[in-house]
Amino acid sequence: MENKNEKIASAATVGSKGQIVIPQKIRELFDINPGDTLIFLADKSKGIALVKNDVVMDMFINKEI
Repeated sequence: MENKNEKIASAATVGSKGQIVIPQKIRELFDINPGDTLIFLADKSKGIALVKNDVVMDMFINKEI
């Protein structure tokens, strides 16, 4: 059974080309696969969040944002 409250802390290093690798456990937890589009949400005082594009689209469709 999937635990919807599962939390993972992980780190990634920014490479010389500005790229990061999303850790495997994070990719598995959020079903992130090659070719998926991720949306960056950024707030200068609060930080950066990554959200899968389909999640954002579902939120728009359901008028949650």
